[in-house]
Amino acid sequence: MKVWIADLTYTQQVISNDIFPAAQSGILEYTKQNVDFEIETEVFKFPPEFDAAFQRDKPDIVGFSNYIWNCNLSLKYAEAIKRKFPEIPIIMGGPNFPIEVSEQKQFLSENKFIDFYVFKEGELGWLNLIKALYETNFDKNATLKRIDEFSNTVALDEDCKIKISNNMNRLTDVSQLPSPYLNGALDKFFDSKLLPIIQTNRGCPFTCTFCTEGQSYWTKVRKKTRDMVQNEIEYITKKIVELPDDKRRYDFYIADSNFGMFLEDIDTCMHLAKMQTEYDYPKYVNVTTGKNKRERVLEAARLVKGAIKITGSVQSLDEEVLEAIKRKNISADKLLSIAKEAQSFDSNVMSEVILGLPTDTREKHFDTLKKLVDSSFNFIVMYQLMMLPGTEMNNKDAWDEFKFDTRHRVLPRCFGYYDFLGEEIVSSELEEIAVANSTLSFQDYLDCRKMNFIISIFYNDGIFEEIIKLIENNNLSAFEWLKTIYENDTVKEFNDLVEQFLDETNDELWESKEDLYEFATKKENVEKYIDGEYGNNLMLKYKALSITQYFDAICEIAMSSFDSFSRQNKIYNSTISDVVKEIIKFKHYKISNIFDLKCKQYEDIFEYDISRIKISDIKDESFDLNEIKFKEPIPYVFLHSPKQSTMIDNYLNLFGDNINSLAKIVSRVHLKQFFREAIKKV
Repeated sequence: MKVWIADLTYTQQVISNDIFPAAQSGILEYTKQNVDFEIETEVFKFPPEFDAAFQRDKPDIVGFSNYIWNCNLSLKYAEAIKRKFPEIPIIMGGPNFPIEVSEQKQFLSENKFIDFYVFKEGELGWLNLIKALYETNFDKNATLKRIDEFSNTVALDEDCKIKISNNMNRLTDVSQLPSPYLNGALDKFFDSKLLPIIQTNRGCPFTCTFCTEGQSYWTKVRKKTRDMVQNEIEYITKKIVELPDDKRRYDFYIADSNFGMFLEDIDTCMHLAKMQTEYDYPKYVNVTTGKNKRERVLEAARLVKGAIKITGSVQSLDEEVLEAIKRKNISADKLLSIAKEAQSFDSNVMSEVILGLPTDTREKHFDTLKKLVDSSFNFIVMYQLMMLPGTEMNNKDAWDEFKFDTRHRVLPRCFGYYDFLGEEIVSSELEEIAVANSTLSFQDYLDCRKMNFIISIFYNDGIFEEIIKLIENNNLSAFEWLKTIYENDTVKEFNDLVEQFLDETNDELWESKEDLYEFATKKENVEKYIDGEYGNNLMLKYKALSITQYFDAICEIAMSSFDSFSRQNKIYNSTISDVVKEIIKFKHYKISNIFDLKCKQYEDIFEYDISRIKISDIKDESFDLNEIKFKEPIPYVFLHSPKQSTMIDNYLNLFGDNINSLAKIVSRVHLKQFFREAIKKV
């Protein structure tokens, strides 16, 4: 029996979901391990590769993953297969699926080419289905009669009545799962295009209503063995370092929901640190860290030398909002305190905020941002509330209570067209976001987006961290300086950038999902999305623009706004003004056109030792700016190190060098590690 799973991703602008299909491969490995008949399996990621496979062979069963970033693409490919090969059973699975039975029925009624849907955890459902399909000679109706024996499976019968398996089971011991890495099933994906991913545990003890893991089904956390996790890390590391230098990625992904909260995570980080020492990999670990157990999370990040961005995902710091989204079992105070402590080992400390949550207002959102900035998180990710299928937030009761006003837009990088089975597939992915509710107007939403934009550019990634530290050293709020920038309209080029951002923010929103889908699945429009005319991740796009084409204007308004801020707060004097001017000049040389490797170096003379404005100096009342003044001006050279140049070149080769590609790179790396080195000429 031949069983294939397609975890398809769009590829024509950039690879939209550049993650190994480890979950899908793991499902197939588990199935093979637990049946008594022979199975040939294969997993696909790229649409052209999937088409080529059908040209040479035909599977007995095909599965598709269903995430927010590939739902329509999977559906179109599944429908094309069913048209040409109606005898092939189609199985779909993934979290992008409603929890209400009536909505599940609607989904399956609109996509009747899907024979079975496996939702929640996938291994047991897939195993049940594969066994039954084999035993019934791939007869859907005969298999459907046995659905009560299955786990986590739903389907429509011949009369369009919904049939749901009685058992909503989870694996009690995930250590029994075979590793698709150690089995060699994922070897073909070690080609520099995709990011390796592992999961050390499953489940989440928190009940956030906006998240698919907020359901009680996922509350119990189940863990893999220490040996399996460490063996996978070592296997991945050795495969990565076998690649040529110009084909190598430096990042690594851990798919846990609360990494660092458990004792086993310390062992994982110790092993990651061992790989870093022996193989110089990984440099970046993409992971969501735990919301509680502060000391353990800090220890985990400390072990891997800052490669982990510590995540303090508050979403909001307003008590009423937190109660509405069921996050009362998460300590906001401990999340805030983690930022200060992480600075001692130079870790990136990230917080997440969602705009548009129930009972949210402009004032509440600004207040949350202020608390995060003034608590020294050095990176704040500002999301908009997505109305995700499979979440408590996106049900009738929540809509009735909070009066959500939503719009639809095309998901960034998720669009394309491909040849498959002799026909052309044209597809785009849509998302629905809340732009207003009973307490937040649409204008409030736009005001908040502007403030998010200011924080992204002037605060995140340590762009002007020395200015932030000077402000804090004077017992003032850095957020108030950012608000001064928000209100400053004196720099035309920067004003133009803000207006472009807000115009695109408004223009990307559609009231009608149907109208947008019709527009976004016409090939001529998809080509415009691919070319970057439509459909970008605006925050990332404008971040990339700010550090490339607009950094002169960014520096100008940073200086202008600090001048106003310092006068308003009575800390202005010629010394602090001179120091800030030198900070801005210093950062201009480190950051401007950061991806341009043709720019070999900058040189200039400085009167102050900017590098001495360090974390330890924050709120040190004895700190005197005159102490960092050189006896004589010192010349500096600013240049990328050979290692930095190699990393940047590799990412440019992987993603490209247009603005959308640079935005993708910005989302994948610790940007600060690409800042040019400042070297004194002595």
